[in-house]
Amino acid sequence: MVDASGQLIGFLMMDGARFFSGRTTIKKAITSASQRLATGYAPEENVLSMQIRMDGDFTNVPGGFPVTVGGQVIGGVAAGGAKIEEDVIVAKAALAAILG
Repeated sequence: MVDASGQLIGFLMMDGARFFSGRTTIKKAITSASQRLATGYAPEENVLSMQIRMDGDFTNVPGGFPVTVGGQVIGGVAAGGAKIEEDVIVAKAALAAILG
C-alpha cells in the first residue's frame, strides 16, 4: 500500500516471489493513487508520456486500486505476480479489508 503521495507504507511478499513482481506491484499502487483510478484503464497513447513524467513509476497493468475514504483518495493498493485476473481479485480483497 502507498499513501496519497505514492510513498510506500506497507508491503507483503510471499516467499519465493520474483523480485520484479514486487516492483511492478508497487508501481501499480503508486499509479492508482496518483491517477485516482484503477490501473489498466489508461489510453495506450498516454502510457509512455505518463511513464516519463512519473520517472518510470507509472504502469497500466491491471491490479492496482485507489483507496478512497469520504470521497478522498488516501492511497493505493495493488497485487501482482499471478495471472492478471488473479491480481485483480487479490487487490480487490485487500482493498475491501482495508476499508473494513
